Amino acid sequence: MKKKSFLLIIIAVFWVSYIVLSFAQTLYTTSDRKDENDLNHLQQVEHLLSVAQTLVMTGNIEALKDHLDGAVKIDLINYYCIQDKEKTLFQYSPSEASGCEKTHDRRIASYGAPLKYKDQIVKPIKIGDNVVSVGFSTDFWTYFWKSQKNNLFTFIKDVVIITTFLGLLVYLVMKDFLLLDRMLQKGAKGGDFSKIKARSKEAQTFIDSTYTLNEMNSAKSSMIHHLQNTVGLAIHSEIDKGTPHLTQIPSAVVRIDLNGYTQIFLEKKEEHIVTVLNEYFSVTNDLIKRFEGEI
Repeated sequence: MKKKSFLLIIIAVFWVSYIVLSFAQTLYTTSDRKDENDLNHLQQVEHLLSVAQTLVMTGNIEALKDHLDGAVKIDLINYYCIQDKEKTLFQYSPSEASGCEKTHDRRIASYGAPLKYKDQIVKPIKIGDNVVSVGFSTDFWTYFWKSQKNNLFTFIKDVVIITTFLGLLVYLVMKDFLLLDRMLQKGAKGGDFSKIKARSKEAQTFIDSTYTLNEMNSAKSSMIHHLQNTVGLAIHSEIDKGTPHLTQIPSAVVRIDLNGYTQIFLEKKEEHIVTVLNEYFSVTNDLIKRFEGEI
């Protein structure tokens, strides 16, 4: 598995965390603003319907249609329906659904009260035999993207600036370690790590420790090589010639099987195991001395 740069990992983790936290904060803020926006929007719709009421009472239905079309263009409303008794005079909907669809809702007990649905609010009013209903979308994501469209460039600019600043800051802090990493990978010039100088105390300590360890490994390798080419060859030659040993050390090995007594010890009967071990050691001592060995 290929190892990743610690600098890149820090920047990536910060960047992802910043994006996630910023997005969560934006969602929370937008949710609060949306409730207030829906309330203000409903107040504007009520003003629109007060004008509509005047136009209906004066018989200016065509003027009312033009008035509602203008409200659609400025995104004040998304639906409207003008009915005369059961006959639909004019209606508008951005989708294939009829703009008068919600006027048949059984919840209409008294005209003038807004009907709140999952993604829209519809408010119908009745003027004589005429029913005028208008509605607007309350879909969260539609409002979210519309409200954040103007802030997108600012958000991207902030991400770039903060990421660049973080990368520069981390680079300055870890510059010595990055330098050491490159030197260790490529090897110091002439193999002398003592020539590497760091600006930070921590990095310099690490470099000095690496230099000391490198010197110890070099000395150990040199000693092993020397022994292989001197003592090793001499011993191998003596073995081949069958040269008698210069010194013989008498010794004896005694094996004591304590499996059963270990079980006794585990059962917390120390007085038994201590007595038995003392007897074993006494006999063992006599055997070793008899064969001229040593404990």
